[in-house]
Amino acid sequence: MTRLLAAGQRAVVLTRTPTSGAPYPQARWGHDDIGPLHDQLMDQSGFNIINLVGRRLGPKFTPKEVEQHKASRVQPTETLRDAVAAAQSEGGVLHRWVQGSAVPLWDPASTEEFTEATFPTADHDGPEGMGQLVEDWEASAPDDAIIVRTGVVLGQQSEITMGLSAMAMTKTRPNIDGYLPWIHEEDWVGIVQHLLNMSEPPSSVVAVAPQQTRLSEVINALAPGLAPRHFPIPASLLNFGMNLLRMEPGLLMGSTKARSTVLKDSGYSFRFPTIAAATEDVSL
Repeated sequence: MTRLLAAGQRAVVLTRTPTSGAPYPQARWGHDDIGPLHDQLMDQSGFNIINLVGRRLGPKFTPKEVEQHKASRVQPTETLRDAVAAAQSEGGVLHRWVQGSAVPLWDPASTEEFTEATFPTADHDGPEGMGQLVEDWEASAPDDAIIVRTGVVLGQQSEITMGLSAMAMTKTRPNIDGYLPWIHEEDWVGIVQHLLNMSEPPSSVVAVAPQQTRLSEVINALAPGLAPRHFPIPASLLNFGMNLLRMEPGLLMGSTKARSTVLKDSGYSFRFPTIAAATEDVSL
């Protein structure tokens, strides 16, 4: 948001619970009251939608959790889509709809590449229910939306960064060492800006850094001085511990070798292309 504003673009956060004192403009919206949202969509210069609505990923994927994720993503996206369609019928102009999504989690032994030519499939992607969630999530957006399938986002305040940093400092390493698709938060924002400015954007983008990195490499980069000394954690123990914490084990025990085939050709230049550069910036 701050980067969009700094670039001279008018940006408004659509939220169901506006907060006072926020450093950016906000507009309230909800399933039962889209009047304030409608006013924003009738801007004379048109509008873009960057749809990131949804419950935070992290807690264990129980059937109840999956349903809560679906309720927080699919239904609000359908409401937003209907509101945009209503505005368009009255002369509102939608320039771009950027739809948030996720890189799926595959088996820890997987070395198959996931690119823009690959589609998440509900029958085998990730923890049970995750593939169907991603499929429904993407389908709830308009047909011409730009789907941004994002890996693990590294940032100073992100929970995954703090969790991996804590693991690094305890000198422990999972003995499962799959590929962890990641991206620095600054590059994620940069990719979105890039998509908004392209004359002919792709229909989907895999938002991951160009360096394909294994989990151990990410952890070691967060605490390079401790890398030579570490204690392997059996997968069963890691699974047990994450279940106790009600965290989804698949977030660390899956493996997806993800790569974008369109970003380089489209002219996007990563600010943090390597895990060394990214972790140096986000280290706590």
